[in-house]
Amino acid sequence: MTIFSLFSVTKTLLLLFNFMLPIRTLLPRKIFVSPNLETDDFQNKYLKFSPQQYQLQMLVNLRETYNENQKQVEDIVHP
Repeated sequence: MTIFSLFSVTKTLLLLFNFMLPIRTLLPRKIFVSPNLETDDFQNKYLKFSPQQYQLQMLVNLRETYNENQKQVEDIVHP
């Protein structure tokens, strides 16, 4: 039979708190995503490109998104 006391409740709360800290530090604060291609802006911006220009622009978008996400990871890993 378990007997609850102030000590056991405090111990349980501190244990949960100690596990929450590392988990929260590993979770990204904000994830950057590439531009949404289903918006009206897509038609105005990307459809005027030639196939090669479009591929280059998608690579640029991918690289920018990667760089922004990498900054977030570095901020978390090296505070």
